[in-house]
Amino acid sequence: MKKVIIIILVIIVIVVGYFIYRSSYSTKAPLNSSESIASDTIIAKNSVFNPNELTVNVGTEITFKNDDSIAHTFTGDGFESGDVKSGDSFKFTFNTAGTFNYHCSIHPSMTGKIIVK
Repeated sequence: MKKVIIIILVIIVIVVGYFIYRSSYSTKAPLNSSESIASDTIIAKNSVFNPNELTVNVGTEITFKNDDSIAHTFTGDGFESGDVKSGDSFKFTFNTAGTFNYHCSIHPSMTGKIIVK
């Protein structure tokens, strides 16, 4: 009877230890950039801006992030990032209400719009 109790306790310790170990080392894959985009972030990837149109409140700081393999610019009414290399970002705070069209001066087909309320 003692041996059975000891075996049961060993099994319980092993099972509990396994779940503690497993929970501390998550096997979930990291989020890709589209899953982790904040509402105040615009991503340049595959030569498009995502989201293409964004509505924010006055005073919002927007992060423009380049997740593409080539440099881009974020050029709009009242702001200019200059060349933003792959993996880098540019931030700009919109302190005035209005509609701000922007584009990449390197790739003019890349366009977007920010609506500030």
